[in-house]
Amino acid sequence: MKKLCRIFIVAITIITLAIASESPLKAQAPYKMSVGGIVGFMNGASFKMFLGDKFAFQTDLTSKFVPTTLYGKNGYSYNDDFWSVEVNPNIVFQNRIKSWESGQFDWLVGLGLSAGYQFDNNGKAGANVIAGFEYSSNKTPIAVQLDYRPGLGILFNSHRALTFFDWALALSIRYTF
Repeated sequence: MKKLCRIFIVAITIITLAIASESPLKAQAPYKMSVGGIVGFMNGASFKMFLGDKFAFQTDLTSKFVPTTLYGKNGYSYNDDFWSVEVNPNIVFQNRIKSWESGQFDWLVGLGLSAGYQFDNNGKAGANVIAGFEYSSNKTPIAVQLDYRPGLGILFNSHRALTFFDWALALSIRYTF
């Protein structure tokens, strides 16, 4: 767990330094900001803002279905599907695959955190990777993103802390401006 935390901190530091080195004068992002909805294993609101040419900040406020196996101390584990309400901010590197007159198709990859509440009186925290694709239209102010978010989640309360493989497959449709 400590090694995973160290890797995550190093990755966030590298991404932050890369964002800081981005010049706002050369920004060629497909749009400045977008707001919309997200559906799939996460359902709710989605916001994305480009911080430079290729880096964006994306956050989602969602209710989320998590089918998983929970792991506790001494090898304790059990299957438990649950719903949570959470916020999931991500720093995303996004790069163009193909551009047409009608729009562009990009790939994206990044890192994020999650924090929320699980409906059995548990807090929820986690770290995730995000990878996917986005199409943004030049003719209409719409962006469509499909992504996969594997990560490590922790459910906690005053009596216990359980870890699990936290993941989501999601489709976002956002209005761009």
